[in-house]
Amino acid sequence: MTLRRYRGMALTDGRQLRAVLLDASDGARFSVMDAVPLPTSPNPDGQTPNAGVRKLVVTGPEAPAPMSP
Repeated sequence: MTLRRYRGMALTDGRQLRAVLLDASDGARFSVMDAVPLPTSPNPDGQTPNAGVRKLVVTGPEAPAPMSP
C-alpha cells in the first residue's frame, strides 16, 4: 500500500483503489488502521467482526483521532 500526504492507494485481490484529497488542510494525511469501531463509535452486539480487514482513514489537525466514513 502506498500512502502520501494527499493520495492513497489500496490493493485488494489485484484491484486498486485510488483516493485523493482535493481540498485538504495542511497536515491532512492518509493512514491505515484495523477495520474496527473507534473507542468513541457505536459497537452493537452481533456486528460481524472484520478480522484481517484494514481501512484507509484521513487524519488532520482538526481531527486528532482517525475518522472513518
